[in-house]
Amino acid sequence: MNVGDIVVCVNPVGRLIRGAQYKIVNIGNAVFYVDLGEGVYSPFKKERFAEAVKAAAKPAVKPEPLPPPNIDALVLEARNALQHHTHHRVSHLCSFAIILPTKVVKKFDSPCHAALAYPEGKPQAVVYGLSCDHNQVPEVRREMYEKYASYILKDSPWSIAFVDKDFQAGLKNEILMDTSHDIDIVAGACIALRGAWEYHKQSLDCFDYLVSNGISGHAAYLLSMFLVLDGKRWVWVSCSSSHRALHYTMRFTDLIRFFVKGYGKCAEDKPYKDSNTSYLVFDRIAENGGEVPRKETTDAILSSALKSEKKGTGWDVTTVISDQAVLDLARFVEEEMEKVK
Repeated sequence: MNVGDIVVCVNPVGRLIRGAQYKIVNIGNAVFYVDLGEGVYSPFKKERFAEAVKAAAKPAVKPEPLPPPNIDALVLEARNALQHHTHHRVSHLCSFAIILPTKVVKKFDSPCHAALAYPEGKPQAVVYGLSCDHNQVPEVRREMYEKYASYILKDSPWSIAFVDKDFQAGLKNEILMDTSHDIDIVAGACIALRGAWEYHKQSLDCFDYLVSNGISGHAAYLLSMFLVLDGKRWVWVSCSSSHRALHYTMRFTDLIRFFVKGYGKCAEDKPYKDSNTSYLVFDRIAENGGEVPRKETTDAILSSALKSEKKGTGWDVTTVISDQAVLDLARFVEEEMEKVK
């Protein structure tokens, strides 16, 4: 026993009371000096005192609370890691970092965005790698790429999911996502932006042609899913890849409303830990995720509105789509959007 120790009496001797606590205030050669309270100190022989008391239980010490995570530092770590990896990125793949309260989980060259559904729960932030590899987007399409990506970041229905909205800054520091939105919106925004480099051959020429001719980004983006400029020849396609943020089977009126009104409210945010292998983005955009009667689909309505020409006969018949027909179709889409405003 030492000076300052608190003890409790278990075998009363002298003036000690069973169950009472006492403090040792001094120690002599053969005695302990004990504080009996109210400034009264009494000596006790060491042997007898040691038999009379035991050490009092020490109050539990609460651990010091951990400091809040430095999210800014974790985001910077993520930006640096993704930027370092940028020039080694495999074509068409996506890279991002998930910032959790205590660590950064990096996903390099992921084939899809399912890994955003990290099992530890909703992240503090997500940093998305904006591709700047010339092997992915050739020099001839770099200006088109910037127009397309800038539309997604700033003006598209997915723009709400981006904290960083400047394309050039994104090439240097990557893109910070807004994880206050649920996984459907964040994943959908990542997929929409990814189309700028994964589908540059299919989408950028059409998008650039339309916006350069005064068509809105909304209409240009929608038609870039269906029209491909092959050299100087327009070709009608129906893009259905799972790496698209939209699907050609979605109801046309649903997509028109989505571009004009944006995302509607969700009854309950889907937690990040839930699987989103199928991205879960379609249900938030169109009724039944696009499973509607054929005549109501976007593909059916746009293809019927397109004024194409048939040339040749028999096996030699070809479909010719003129520049004017493309612009007329874009204006048809814009007129439908105006009806929703």
